[in-house]
Amino acid sequence: MDVPRILERFGDTLRLQKGLTDSTVGTYLRDLLDFRAFLGRLSQRTGRSMDLDTADRSAVRGYLAELHRRGLAPRTSARRLSSLRAFYSHLVSRGLKDRSPVRGLSSPRFAHPLPGFLTVDEAFGLLEPGESDGLAEARSKALLELLYSSGVRVSEAAGLDLADLDLERGVFKVMGKGRKERVAFLTDTAAEALREYLALCEPLRRKGGYGVDGGPVFLGRNGKRLGARSLQRLVGKRASDAGLNRAVSPHTLRHSFATHLLDSGADLRSIQEMLGHTSLGATQRYTQVSIERLMEAYHRAHPRSEA
Repeated sequence: MDVPRILERFGDTLRLQKGLTDSTVGTYLRDLLDFRAFLGRLSQRTGRSMDLDTADRSAVRGYLAELHRRGLAPRTSARRLSSLRAFYSHLVSRGLKDRSPVRGLSSPRFAHPLPGFLTVDEAFGLLEPGESDGLAEARSKALLELLYSSGVRVSEAAGLDLADLDLERGVFKVMGKGRKERVAFLTDTAAEALREYLALCEPLRRKGGYGVDGGPVFLGRNGKRLGARSLQRLVGKRASDAGLNRAVSPHTLRHSFATHLLDSGADLRSIQEMLGHTSLGATQRYTQVSIERLMEAYHRAHPRSEA
């Protein structure tokens, strides 16, 4: 069996059918190549030739044991097992293997860290206008308002185009994970901040060759689209300028958005839809955050809580 060709076709399937990005596909393929390297070492030790297409259950177990000896975090080992599971499901579905050697194996257990978030006061402080003026300040204000207003991922914000925005209705289209499109919402304040920013960046838009009515929403000084890393740096700088003595990222604003909605009575299903989560389980983490905050308030306030 032509293993390199199989890997190439697997990558194409992940991109075209699953809608995964090149970066995510690259992670899957690197995981598989690491397993293949392990199989090569195993073949040398045992004298039995083995490759991805002939690996059995004991080989997968041996690989998981090696990952543990390497000191890899359980989360990383679980991700690598997930890559193997997806690959062998691909082979089975195409009749290239009778049974997946990963079938029935449990992923390493790991603790899911609770999401960090800002208090409402911290979020409002972050959204206060900065001391500077002009295009850079308008862009930061528009970005922060959009992130806190909608809870979108930073990659989703970076991918926004003008054609996605409907500022009159206060909505915009988002292309999420798996290339699933959903609608996100803007507060009136966020819509106004975007209007002010877009008006100021018209010359920059022409410089980038887009024209005043097209192209990306968030632009750099060269008139080209700002990537996710650049937007992360903008949020981090604004948090530092606002005097928040901890790391703040776009993901912090996403978590804050969900936590504040839940605290205000929004139901989990609605929050799930707004965040673009495929499963309710991913959204349920926020209930644990809220319950822990309630417990803290209870123990601080109840007269007999220290009894």
